[in-house]
Amino acid sequence: KLSRRRTMSYGGTRTSYHVWIGVGTTLFIAYILFTQSSSADEDTGHVHGGEHPVTHSHLPLEEIRARARAAVLGAFVADAASMPLHWIYDSNHLNSLVGNQDPAFFSPPSCPFYQYPLGELSPYGDEALPLLESLAKRNGLDPHGFSEDLFKAFSEYKGRLNGASKEFLENMKSGRTWPHCGASNNQAHSLVKVPAVVARYVGTVELEIKMEEAIRVHQNHDQAVHFGVTAAKILEKVVLGDSISSALIWAENNNQLSREAVSALKSSKHVQGRTLQDAVAGFGKTCHLPDSFQGPIYGLYSQTNYTQAVRNNIMAGGDSCSRGGFLAAMFAAQDGLGSIPEEWILQVRRYSDIENLVFQVSPA
Repeated sequence: KLSRRRTMSYGGTRTSYHVWIGVGTTLFIAYILFTQSSSADEDTGHVHGGEHPVTHSHLPLEEIRARARAAVLGAFVADAASMPLHWIYDSNHLNSLVGNQDPAFFSPPSCPFYQYPLGELSPYGDEALPLLESLAKRNGLDPHGFSEDLFKAFSEYKGRLNGASKEFLENMKSGRTWPHCGASNNQAHSLVKVPAVVARYVGTVELEIKMEEAIRVHQNHDQAVHFGVTAAKILEKVVLGDSISSALIWAENNNQLSREAVSALKSSKHVQGRTLQDAVAGFGKTCHLPDSFQGPIYGLYSQTNYTQAVRNNIMAGGDSCSRGGFLAAMFAAQDGLGSIPEEWILQVRRYSDIENLVFQVSPA
C-alpha cells in the first residue's frame, strides 16, 4: 500500500506551530489557514511528497504512479519491439521484408547498422537504461553522479555507440566533466530520457530543471533541451490524468513552452489525414530534431492505441526507436500497463530487471 507524505504546497513536511500570546490576530489567522491547507493536502495528496510538489491531480497518488510506471515500461517494450527493423530508410525494402508478418519483434532482426538478439533493446534503449539505473541508485537525478554512471555504462558497452555518446566519452576522458561533458548534438537522445525523468519528478517544480540536467549530461545543446522538456511536460499532463488529446491541446496553447517545439507540434497537426508512414516521410525519418519530435507527435494525433502506434511507427521506417519510445510512453500512460501486449512483454529479455528499477524510481 502507498503511504502519502503530508506536504505543504511548496513541498515542506507538515509542521505544527505554536501561536505565542501577543503575536496578534493576523498571525493567528494565518496559522489557522495553514493548518487547514495542510489537512487538505493530507486528503488529496501531492504527486511526490519528497520534492516541492506544486501540481494537484484529480487522480489518487497510486494511480498517478501506476501511469508513470506504465509510461516507462511501455517505452522500453516499444524500443525492444522496434529494434529488429530499426534504421531501415527504404520504405519499399521495409514493406517487402515484413510482408504480412507482425513488424513488432520481427524475426530475424534486420537492422542494417547493428545485429542484436531478438528481445534486446536498441542503442537508444541501452542509453535510457543507465539513466533509470542512476535515478534508482541515487534516489533522483544528480547530474554529476549521472555523468559518472553514464560514462561507466558507455565505456563498458559492447554495442553500437552513436556520435553523441562517443563525444560524451571523449569529453569525460579529457577532463570535461559536468556541466561541460555533454556533446554538441541536437538528435533525439533527449526524447528517450523523458519517461524515466517524468516518472521520478511528475508534479514537482523540479521536473523541468531535472529534465534539462539529464539531457545536458549527454547533449549540451539548447534544441535538444527545448524539445525534451516540452515532451516531458506533455507526458506529465497525461500521467497526472489528462487524455492525450487534452494534453496536446494544452501544449498548443501554452506560451511557457519552447516556441520552436510548440511550432513543430502545431505543424505536425496540420498534416492530418495522412498515414503515419506518409507523415513521417514528410517530416523526415532521421534522428535529428525537429523530425524525430514531429513523427511521434503526429502519431499521437493519428493513432488510437499502444499496439497500433508502435506497429505503424515501425513501418514508418528510419529512426523508429527514438520516435517510438515517447509515442509508446504517452499511450501507455493514458491507457495503463494493460495496454501493452503480454506477449510483447515476455519477449523483452531484461524486462524483469527494468521493472524492478521502475518500481524503485516510482514505488507502489
